[in-house]
Amino acid sequence: MREWDRLQSAIENAQRLHLPVSLSLVEWLSIISDFRGSCAYCCVYSFSAIEMVHPLLGLTPENVVPICRSCKAH
Repeated sequence: MREWDRLQSAIENAQRLHLPVSLSLVEWLSIISDFRGSCAYCCVYSFSAIEMVHPLLGLTPENVVPICRSCKAH
């Protein structure tokens, strides 16, 4: 349920900004698995959020990675 809630929150934020949204829960879980549950940037800490690599491209499978709190703060 945690990832469902995280995804729903990200979808709501993207929709509020009128960005494209096509990321499904299965796709997000696969992306998390690809990064072994770690942050895509530092690969040290566990992820805590969904990051859009290029914000204007929206919440799509090709444009999201997991990110930790430390990297998100930078």
